[in-house]
Amino acid sequence: MRSDPLTRMLAVFAIAAMVGSAAAASPSFGVTVSPFTGGYPVLTASAMLPVVTLESTEGPVVFAGRLDVSTPLDFSTLPSVGLAVTAAFTGNDMFQPYIGAGASLGWYGSAGARFALLTPTVLAGLRVPFDVTWAARVEVAAAPLVGGVSIGLGLEVSPW
Repeated sequence: MRSDPLTRMLAVFAIAAMVGSAAAASPSFGVTVSPFTGGYPVLTASAMLPVVTLESTEGPVVFAGRLDVSTPLDFSTLPSVGLAVTAAFTGNDMFQPYIGAGASLGWYGSAGARFALLTPTVLAGLRVPFDVTWAARVEVAAAPLVGGVSIGLGLEVSPW
């Protein structure tokens, strides 16, 4: 029996929640602008919900679920929606790298022949905290099956 990517991602969340500790970081919300997309810059709003924090020899690693909603700034297409699992290495107060993998449901094709496509995605970034609440981030996201790569600059807030 084959399982779809969403079922596998949910299974990873469930296993991480059972294996890891209950002390996870607080949720965060972010806005990222990706100016180098070959067209109009892309605006991405994201929400991350930490699932589990594991201790490693280099410090805590926070595993989280991430929801992204992206659209070009000319609003020429419907927004795309992405789900990902991320791992943030939070042992350093100054620079906190993170990586992730997931899937995105987006719109592809020319203006007259648009179609929806579910594609795997990967991301990597660097979070630079200003204080406990605010952080800047730089990230690279790629959808290798459709040849999409973006570099984003953004802000993140963790209100709780």
